[in-house]
Amino acid sequence: MTGNRLIPLTFILAALSFVFQSRSLHHNCRIFPILAALYLLGISILLFIQTFKKNHTDRDTGIPDKKNLFTIAGTFSLVLIWVSLLTYIGFIVTSVVSLTALTLMLDSKRITFNRTVYTFAIHTVFVVIIWIIFYRILLVPLPAGYLL
Repeated sequence: MTGNRLIPLTFILAALSFVFQSRSLHHNCRIFPILAALYLLGISILLFIQTFKKNHTDRDTGIPDKKNLFTIAGTFSLVLIWVSLLTYIGFIVTSVVSLTALTLMLDSKRITFNRTVYTFAIHTVFVVIIWIIFYRILLVPLPAGYLL
């Protein structure tokens, strides 16, 4: 069995496991997990069905080129740096800087000063909204750090 069929089958088994595990929760607590698992089950079944369609135009070898390897390594490194600095610097500052750096790294062909400022502003608004939702409304503690 090839990998393009093995991965959807793995997700189908995981979704079925989530559905059966969620059934033991209290009625109000199991609604979201069951809906999320059913969604995962549905898209996994669609992906599994899609693997049987013949597509001769796709000539992808599955081996990323050097540019993609650099992007993957850079993204992975940036996420590791973000996670390690969260407790020291704080959620808001590290998230804004990391998201901006990740966006600029992935869109490196179109870097300008105006685009960088715009990206920074959008990420600041996004992270502050996420912080308000989690910290103030849902009362989920986020890493405060020294700079918030």
